[in-house]
Amino acid sequence: MPVIGHGRTGAAATDAAVLRRAGVSQARCVVVTCMDDATTAMVVTPVRRAGPQARIVVAVRQPQHVSALRQAGADLVVPTERIGAHLAAMTLTGLGTAQVMPVGRVRTIRRRTACGKATC
Repeated sequence: MPVIGHGRTGAAATDAAVLRRAGVSQARCVVVTCMDDATTAMVVTPVRRAGPQARIVVAVRQPQHVSALRQAGADLVVPTERIGAHLAAMTLTGLGTAQVMPVGRVRTIRRRTACGKATC
């Protein structure tokens, strides 16, 4: 799997020739992660043009930028805080030290802990 990019600018990742050599036109999926959301948006547009069939998954640093990244051409926009939480859960589960619970179950446990009953 080719990895493209150029430091903080994303310059190489926006170059049509670089995207062509990386095989984006045949890619089934492209993952875009940049240091800031503006650069991510700048990269998504040429990636979408180079690989219209590809599923584009991007990491977003600030949740208020989700809709702009979708408009730029991203299919799936994942907040980085969720990525960290999922990695931590997968690591702990893999080590056998934790059990992954649905968010609703976690909220119920928090309420019970806070007031001693199912609803406060």
